[in-house]
Amino acid sequence: MAAETERLENSAESVQISELGERADSAIREPSPDEAPRERIEKHTLRFDGAGALMVGRQVDRFDLGGGFALSYEYRLVDHLGVEGRYSAFFFPEAVEGEGFGGYQTGGLALRIHPLPHVEVGDLWVSGGPNAVFTGGLVRFGLEAGVGFEFHIKERWRLGPYVRYAHVFQPSSHELGPADAGFVQIGLSVAFSPGKHKAADVEPEEDTDEDEEIAARSARLAEAAQEEIKEAEEIEEDEPEEERIETVAERELREVADRILFAHGSDEPLVDSLSALIRIGQILEEHPEWEKITIEGHASETGPADVNYRLSERRAERVKDILVRGGVDPARIEIIGRGKDELEVRGGSESAHARNRRVVFKVLVIRQVPVQR
Repeated sequence: MAAETERLENSAESVQISELGERADSAIREPSPDEAPRERIEKHTLRFDGAGALMVGRQVDRFDLGGGFALSYEYRLVDHLGVEGRYSAFFFPEAVEGEGFGGYQTGGLALRIHPLPHVEVGDLWVSGGPNAVFTGGLVRFGLEAGVGFEFHIKERWRLGPYVRYAHVFQPSSHELGPADAGFVQIGLSVAFSPGKHKAADVEPEEDTDEDEEIAARSARLAEAAQEEIKEAEEIEEDEPEEERIETVAERELREVADRILFAHGSDEPLVDSLSALIRIGQILEEHPEWEKITIEGHASETGPADVNYRLSERRAERVKDILVRGGVDPARIEIIGRGKDELEVRGGSESAHARNRRVVFKVLVIRQVPVQR
């Protein structure tokens, strides 16, 4: 009878995945190394730059240290490349006291390259492109190039240093002289991506009738399986319960996974969870006899049940994606979304909600090693 109960429990645990059909199959397929998680790369980014500026070249003796700002909009074409429209204005006091200042205003387009688009801590970028420069009463041709790194400081915001060089071509004689001008900018860039998830446990994509029907059918089937389990437990009430004893390694796996948490409405693990993910990858490598592991995603109480179900499934899928990229065999891992059905902490406080935005690891199949006699 205990074996029958165990079979029913396994059936209840897997019924949601089996009913999702192709949708669940595609969720647990291993992504190729070049495949990026599309929902985590924002298409639109607004930036404000502020910097000090220092002239270089022949104009260095004419102007002192200056400064200025820039406004830009970037549209991400692919994960590693975006096109950017940029306006900037810089001003330089003239070295001789009382002679005023020089101005530099420009507008143009640039390509922005993102060599490491999926780094958890932030975004490394390199950009460059031509522009039209308005200075000295004339319109001149110019080029700009820069490099910087933006750290993730909030869900929609990034902040980081940058260095940029601007060059103005001077083809004709003028009071500034026939020589080209150039200056170096050193400053901070603030980036805002409006496409990030809103501050609620909500699904960023549009809900569909098909998704709602799948979620409802899975919930009904899981409920029916739970009823069968209860009936089996009542029958075997007087029988001693047979449970596999949790090993030390399995307990460590469970305890380390407790440190993997998520922001409100996000499927991206918090930066503080990185060390836990690294340790879990090491544990799985140390125990190849664990042939099948399940990752259960969970959500807090806020938000509709069907939305939280899909969000919890994406959280489990994202953790699997990180482990697979770290070298874990994707065939060993199954994912399942629990929504807000199995809360670890009950209550309406933010600390309770934070603890419930989590993943749970379970070892399902252990390869039996034959004992040599």
